[in-house]
Amino acid sequence: MEAEFTGIDLPAFGDPGDFIHGHGLGELSPSQRKRRLLYSLHLAVVMIVETVFRGHTDPTTYDFARTQLDLLMDR
Repeated sequence: MEAEFTGIDLPAFGDPGDFIHGHGLGELSPSQRKRRLLYSLHLAVVMIVETVFRGHTDPTTYDFARTQLDLLMDR
């Protein structure tokens, strides 16, 4: 559930190549890909809920997370 892997599904989170290599991983299996997608969805939802819950007045994080959630849901 490492957030550093999120770039696999969402390029806006950066290239996870070095992180993946550091964990000794190669190509993800189909079940790992599904699980990775669910973790990315979880992170996007947490970012959205947390922004509202904590009363942030700057919408930047919320807007970013909403965009990322939409991209994930399109998949």
